[in-house]
Amino acid sequence: MDIENSIIAVGAPGSSSVYLYKYDGSSVTFQSTINGFDRQSGDGFGYSLDIDNKNIVIGAYTKLDINENRTGSVYLFELE
Repeated sequence: MDIENSIIAVGAPGSSSVYLYKYDGSSVTFQSTINGFDRQSGDGFGYSLDIDNKNIVIGAYTKLDINENRTGSVYLFELE
């Protein structure tokens, strides 16, 4: 989980997703879901994440590479 300004990002590696919420000073509302474009079951997408201004970096620490080795991956998304 990470919080930057009014954005809250919650990783859910079991479902290979990251959920974004917005805090308006009094309540929290769901905004969107981020999924890896090439996500795989058990890849750990969302296990680690960090928000920096308008960018979010998301780790998938057990992502398989082309040779079926669990080398992991990092994804960079721009937030609107």
